[in-house]
Amino acid sequence: MPVTRNQVASSTNEAEEDMLQRYKETLKIVEEREEELQRQLAAARATVEKPTISTPSPAEGTLTF
Repeated sequence: MPVTRNQVASSTNEAEEDMLQRYKETLKIVEEREEELQRQLAAARATVEKPTISTPSPAEGTLTF
């Protein structure tokens, strides 16, 4: 049975739609991963940039006579 132009076009459209759907799913995964990495980077920066309070050691704060 010969394949009609409509069948070929339909098959091509379905394949393109499947590919487009896979691209959309991949893009969504990549965007979610990017957001997670941005959160991790912000947390790491906050940790590194957090000011530390220097407390004197007991030896520095004691006077001996």
